[in-house]
Amino acid sequence: MNMTLAANWDNNALPTSGGLAYNDCWGYNAPNGTEVAILGAYRSIYFFDVTDPTDPQIIDSFLVQNQDATTNSSIWRDFKTYGDHAYASADQGTSGLLIFDLGDVPNNVTLVNQTQAFWLRSHNIWIDEANGRLYTAGANSNSGGTVVLNLASNPEAPTQIGSPSLPLGYIHDIHVVDNIAYASHGSDQALSIYDFTSATNPILIKTLDDYPQPGYNHSAWLDASGTKLVFADETHGQGLKLVDPTLVNHQTTNYHIFQSHLLPNNTNSVAHNPFIKDDLCYIAYYHDGVQVFDISDTNYIVKVAYYDTYSNTNYNGYEGCWGVYPFLESGYIIASDISNGLFMLSISGGVLPLNFVAFEASKKFQDVLLSWKVSAPEDGELFSVEYSKDGVQFEKIAEIPAQQHVLKYQTLDPDPGPGTHFYRIVVRHLDGAKKTTAVRTVQFEMENALTIKPTLVEHKLLVDTRVAGHLAVISVDGKQVLTSHATELERTEFNVGHLPAGQYYVVLTTGDAEYTSTFTRY
Repeated sequence: MNMTLAANWDNNALPTSGGLAYNDCWGYNAPNGTEVAILGAYRSIYFFDVTDPTDPQIIDSFLVQNQDATTNSSIWRDFKTYGDHAYASADQGTSGLLIFDLGDVPNNVTLVNQTQAFWLRSHNIWIDEANGRLYTAGANSNSGGTVVLNLASNPEAPTQIGSPSLPLGYIHDIHVVDNIAYASHGSDQALSIYDFTSATNPILIKTLDDYPQPGYNHSAWLDASGTKLVFADETHGQGLKLVDPTLVNHQTTNYHIFQSHLLPNNTNSVAHNPFIKDDLCYIAYYHDGVQVFDISDTNYIVKVAYYDTYSNTNYNGYEGCWGVYPFLESGYIIASDISNGLFMLSISGGVLPLNFVAFEASKKFQDVLLSWKVSAPEDGELFSVEYSKDGVQFEKIAEIPAQQHVLKYQTLDPDPGPGTHFYRIVVRHLDGAKKTTAVRTVQFEMENALTIKPTLVEHKLLVDTRVAGHLAVISVDGKQVLTSHATELERTEFNVGHLPAGQYYVVLTTGDAEYTSTFTRY
């Protein structure tokens, strides 16, 4: 439904284990425009040039070796990318961590490091790109918990910066966004949220262990707004759950359940891995292939597309689609099937309508440089650049026409002055539909006029001010929930323990300027 097959690569001569030939997949967008698909097999790892999605070409393949130089055989492999490097792990054997240089694609891929210094096997890995950290899940070296590596200093020679003991022990999968980790605890039927700012001593924010339709808590994904977390229980008959993680400390947590079942009169399907891009949730759904749901309205989650990679006749066992990667800049979708290999797919017979691939706001001297990258620009008509002083009320400050075949755009907001500035881009499609980026912030400080700590707070918030003015704590809907008068070189203490969980703004207003900072109450 609304999905088209561009290509399928399958080598029936590859070795298998119990009929399983392939496992996970991932993707990479090279700066030179090359798009790469990474596919795991029982004994090998494949790198494909999928710039032409109708004709995948093998760039390189690697027969994986154990610590003793024997061939590594594993039905579980996992891959992630950081910069121009790819990282791989396996949950059988002793292959440890493999690091590949992708800097010369499509010509070749180079294995630049393989190390068993941190673990021999690991079920999964995740990379928090914003902080240059790699996290394991299910590593043998830490009772199945997580080991944290620093990649930022040297992507080819990481160093260990943490291996903490966690309350529920084993982690099957982990998803980390700017140091906040969402850890799936497998058979414990629980998902825990941690603050990993300290890699050696993470703070447990909340454990979700009372949700409906519990099962083997497998994996989770957070959307760009940070308000939609989708997680899957790898258990037949159990639906996926969507929850707002900023509200999980409320007395009643509102879970939204959705599920696929292609076989009529049968609800025994089983989901594997969810991914979110814009308002769409893509799921590797085992027997039901690639499933795509629109989650823009959490009260009305609806299936909008699917492609069945397996053509099942029942929901016995675990067969079909293992992994999905919907983040190629072209809009094409990578999928892997346990029996049938690599799939290249598209929605509605072509590439996706215009989507934002990236959006950044950064300082350029006293100006703010706004840069964004899109896919399928021919579907766009006009970009509106919107600005806000408080992150709530936005106004249009510029309009830029979309151009066919132009993927990258930028504009300047000249000299916005001191304080925190909020930006977003809204695109209008040719059919009148609109899409909006996540909000980006840029702060220009005047002698650190406003400083708050901590930024993740449970009870007590400390606010230091260097200038006098009106001080207010403001909710995301614009309401002042706490106020005070600040004098020069003063510390103000706010008790925020009674406030609902979520994001808040601290605003210092003086005679000629406004300074803003943010914190999260959990």
